[in-house]
Amino acid sequence: MTQSEGKTPAPGPSGDHLESYRRMVEMQRQIIELVKKHEQSKREFEQLREQVSHEMALFCGRRRSPTARARRLAVRTWHRLRRFGLRLKGGVNASDIFPSSTRSTET
Repeated sequence: MTQSEGKTPAPGPSGDHLESYRRMVEMQRQIIELVKKHEQSKREFEQLREQVSHEMALFCGRRRSPTARARRLAVRTWHRLRRFGLRLKGGVNASDIFPSSTRSTET
């Protein structure tokens, strides 16, 4: 008995031997398509995020009263003046201008 008699022959190429390759190529196409859709959805998300943040800034800005906006502007101006080393003349303190910004020491 020879060695080749007991062995089964190796499976030869079938009629559709490229099927696994075709499936792989189709999966790669689907992956590329999904990546493109993902990038597009990320761009759309960023645009919507910017739009919402802009609209919220406008909405929140409208809700403040004119006095609250003026007070906030005055406080920011005061802090900028202090940062640059400018002081108000005549012995005026911050508590004289902004009584709500200083803590009271009354007990």
